Amino acid sequence: MDGILSIEGVEWCIEDNGDAHHTWDYYYMEKGENSRLVVRRGQSFLLLLKTDRKYDIETDVIVIVTTVQDAQQPSISHGTQVIIPLEFQGNNALAGPWKGEMLDSSDNNMLIRITSSSGCIVGPWEIEFDTKLIGFHQKLNFKADRPFFIIFNPWCPDDPVFVEEEADRKEYVLEESGLLFRGTAKHLQAAVWNYSQFEDPVLDVSIWSLWNISKLLPFRRSDPIAVSRAISAAVNHADDGGIMVALWSDAYEGGFAPTKWTGSLEILKRYWESKEPVKFGQCFNFAGVITTICRSLGIPCRPVTNYESAHDSHGSLTVDVIVDDNGYPVAEKIFDTVWNYHVWNEVWMKRPDLAPGDYDGWQVIDGTPQEASEGLFQCGPTSVKAVKRGEIRKHYDTCFVFAEVNADRVFWRDTERGLKFLHKQTSDIGLNVSTKCVGKFGRSDVTDRYKFKENSAEEREVVLRALRQSESHFTRIYLNQAIEDIQFELISLDDVIIGETIKANLVVTNRSEIKRHSITAILRIDSVLYTGKMLGIVKKEKFEAEIEPKSRTTLTLELPFREYAGHVSEQGSFKYACIANVAETEFEYFSQDDFSISKPIIDIKVPEEVVVGEEFPVTVSLVNPLPINLVSPRFIVQGAGMGRAQKSKLTRIPPGGEGTATVRLTPKHKGVKTIAVKFWARDLQDVNGYTSVKVIN
Repeated sequence: MDGILSIEGVEWCIEDNGDAHHTWDYYYMEKGENSRLVVRRGQSFLLLLKTDRKYDIETDVIVIVTTVQDAQQPSISHGTQVIIPLEFQGNNALAGPWKGEMLDSSDNNMLIRITSSSGCIVGPWEIEFDTKLIGFHQKLNFKADRPFFIIFNPWCPDDPVFVEEEADRKEYVLEESGLLFRGTAKHLQAAVWNYSQFEDPVLDVSIWSLWNISKLLPFRRSDPIAVSRAISAAVNHADDGGIMVALWSDAYEGGFAPTKWTGSLEILKRYWESKEPVKFGQCFNFAGVITTICRSLGIPCRPVTNYESAHDSHGSLTVDVIVDDNGYPVAEKIFDTVWNYHVWNEVWMKRPDLAPGDYDGWQVIDGTPQEASEGLFQCGPTSVKAVKRGEIRKHYDTCFVFAEVNADRVFWRDTERGLKFLHKQTSDIGLNVSTKCVGKFGRSDVTDRYKFKENSAEEREVVLRALRQSESHFTRIYLNQAIEDIQFELISLDDVIIGETIKANLVVTNRSEIKRHSITAILRIDSVLYTGKMLGIVKKEKFEAEIEPKSRTTLTLELPFREYAGHVSEQGSFKYACIANVAETEFEYFSQDDFSISKPIIDIKVPEEVVVGEEFPVTVSLVNPLPINLVSPRFIVQGAGMGRAQKSKLTRIPPGGEGTATVRLTPKHKGVKTIAVKFWARDLQDVNGYTSVKVIN
């Protein structure tokens, strides 16, 4: 009788497994002899075992033992260790959630197939093999010299993250770049974000964030609900030492302005190298990084932008704005805000924890530290279907997300006798909810997934249903306004091309046949952050007018470029407002709106086709739209899967002049790849552009 079969090595069948599991692009799969296997759970993968002799079915027994790498006390009951008897192909006598099959054997090789459970823990696993002879206790053990990685599997129908359509799997799992929408509801601005989920060291950082930031216990890392919630906490530094520090300011000493980042890779590399939080980020950065981490772990994910996004700080489902006699917010009495836009994420998964009822599909998670949830700055996963139905008590954080997209905004004036109702708006929160189209660089409007048509019977019914479920004691009084002779209308202001004169118009109409009315109005324009936080007053003007019967008057506040040039915030956001009253009736009116400064277009030229591993030129140019010199201008160019961003600095660009630069990039993988470009100068910041290039072998 031969001695105990000795296993002497493992080959990971990188090419075959990479093709079958759609993991060929992971950096660990491209290291030659140092490669590490990345596979998706619930799906079989191949291993080639090197042995000292031919396997004998009559005498040899082989048992596979896999163990979660960081399990302190590996346990079969907790799923952190699995014992798999190796059987011949087609033998289902010992069928279980994991399976090991012998496919072929020769003198010194054994080809085996292992199928993992569709609900197993994601992360690195260690693997070893015990061999012995039938009827004997003595055994030999071989442990592989490196772990392999198991991630979620949207291709597996039994995995809770299963996605039915292949086009959706390609977009939300495999696509390495996408669009983040910013700007305002009137002027949506799309910028490319490079996710780079397959690049070094993204998978390591993703797993590290679950282990060491969120401290998610191994057995909970099998559940995409728990994992996605943990990711939303791990990306921000607010309370758990996460990946990125949030800051809303125009001063970013000690770090980088959030708008300077063009993708997740540089952020995650900086974090991985130092294990210190990266400075600084805002909502779109957190959403970009979350997309990267989720896709790296196999969770389908996309960033979503909500325009006119409410931040309800006390769970009342209303945004209450209290102003003084001049129309200025009374800061100490206002706790709610409305952001020009807010970017969060959606992840795709089943929600058995919310049953009975249909809550599967897209779930909101949000890494921006706004409000604490269960003691941490985390948000979600929130069922989008629950939000649309106004079921605000469903886990997690449905009340907060519902208010973001469907709160009513109520304006009050602070008086000695208390608050006086001024105006209500029921249709200006949650506009143009946007994400990237599947398979192309365009915008998909998903507002109707979050709510019914504004002010429709269905929408108002849902809002009332949600309000009835709210436990907040904050006053929510809706007063019926009397019919007034005087009507005020603050005209919506289209976004302004930088350099143009801004004009804010208030139209005053007297509907009376016989009465003349005296009105007073104050118009003002403020510089703000995109979160709605005021940076400063740019201009204010008081108007007094006599409005004749059956007449209309337009009051205009003009703001030329020279007056607002020094007030343009990083993202060019402004707010304009009006407070007005009628002397004869004491009727009062307040309204506000926002707009942003539109930036010029970056022209980008690339070859029609480029070759993997070969440098190619990218030429970028921009025309200065300002009446002043652009000082210290620079371009930042980055391609998906093309390494770190390339920078090119210029001396200056005169008014009407064109600045041009050429950088060189080297693609690593074939396919259609996106190139993102940023332009930055002292007086013209955060200009974005993008294009795509076809990469061939």
